[in-house]
Amino acid sequence: MFDFKVTAELIAAVAGVTITLLFKYFPGLNVWFAKKLEAEKQLWMLVMMILVSGGIFGGGCIDLFKVNITCSIQGGWELAGILITGIVANQGVFRILPTPKKVKLARID
Repeated sequence: MFDFKVTAELIAAVAGVTITLLFKYFPGLNVWFAKKLEAEKQLWMLVMMILVSGGIFGGGCIDLFKVNITCSIQGGWELAGILITGIVANQGVFRILPTPKKVKLARID
């Protein structure tokens, strides 16, 4: 019926969207995050995406995930692509989702 393949980039994109949803809508976490300076928010998202990308890469190297990752210099370039995909999904969704009222009230910017 459908030929659906789970790729490292797809996992990174889904993780990026999930992180956005948590920081934007999870009670308590969203208000805590809203009180951060913009640069600090960006750093948090970047660190989270680096951890996710590294986890996907490492999991692919040890065959924890069935993704086509090579543990080589080529794999390092693939890791960069995974990271970029995750960041684009994370930031794109974060910008377009409506902000809850509690979050708007907690913002300092």
